[in-house]
Amino acid sequence: MLSSAFRTSSVLTQVHAGSKTNTVPGEAIATVDCRIAPGYEHEFHEVFASLVGPDIDVTWESAPSVTASYGTELTEAIRGALNAVDPGAGVIPFVTGGATDAKTLTRLGIQCYGFVPLLLPKQFDFPGMFHGIDERVPVASLETGAAILQEFLRNQ
Repeated sequence: MLSSAFRTSSVLTQVHAGSKTNTVPGEAIATVDCRIAPGYEHEFHEVFASLVGPDIDVTWESAPSVTASYGTELTEAIRGALNAVDPGAGVIPFVTGGATDAKTLTRLGIQCYGFVPLLLPKQFDFPGMFHGIDERVPVASLETGAAILQEFLRNQ
């Protein structure tokens, strides 16, 4: 789950080619979903183009990676709420592997932060449960998260 949070990733998500079962297509189009770490867009585009080769046209449909300042009043308030409920808890910046509204909100000048305070048991397989058929978290984790959010909102 966290491997995509600390590095650039790309995944082939669509391939379109041909329309008949008995004809070799003259063209194929592939879509690759790229999650590029902030500041590495240009380098990634160069590496990607070199990997696909000179005879392949590459078109980019993208927006720059979204970043938000770290060490702000808001991130310190998050840290304070976490430590009030779970002393010693840490806050670290990372790249989200999922889709968010941040790209749209950032264009409006709004800094965006993901904050989902769940204290999960060490043996709990959260990545295995995430968006699965039986997705769930322990009730105690929700209770802790609610306490952290209450602390956060109380101090704003």
